[in-house]
Amino acid sequence: MARLFTAIELPSPLKDDLLKLSCSIPGAHWSKREQMHLTITFIGEVESNKQSQIQEALSTITSEPFSLKVEHVGTFPNPKYPKILWVGISLFSGLSQLKTQIEQALQKAIAFTPEVREYNPHLTLARLRGVESKELTQFLEKQEHLSYEAFPVEHFNLYSSKLLRTGAEYRVEQSYPLS
Repeated sequence: MARLFTAIELPSPLKDDLLKLSCSIPGAHWSKREQMHLTITFIGEVESNKQSQIQEALSTITSEPFSLKVEHVGTFPNPKYPKILWVGISLFSGLSQLKTQIEQALQKAIAFTPEVREYNPHLTLARLRGVESKELTQFLEKQEHLSYEAFPVEHFNLYSSKLLRTGAEYRVEQSYPLS
């Protein structure tokens, strides 16, 4: 069984900038550089014989390149009970179209069922456990106007992941150019 998802790799300079945001918020477990990506579609656990069907289906996608902009910060599920500290994505109409194409291709190939909740594109900065609201509130206020230059998206990747005690480990299984 393989645990698969599609995602966009972030430009190296953006990853460097996002890593600089980490600070001493007690209870925050900051994402590592190698964990930073923008998830498009979580496919889930699939049998190894279906992986080639998935790869073939994804290779049929014809989406135009587009740009994404990283800006604003927030928490999931809400500010009162924060579990995830994230930075948001804007300018994502191209991303929404790509997500739709990926899900349609997967539905045809492996009878994939897309998530019903609204897609909220974001990058996870940190996972939060028992965080004092004072430090988190200060961080959110300080980063209120966070914004980075838009970056081009010219491909997406199929990733596999392994859940380890030290965090998830990701591997690019295949890359798909946008044309």
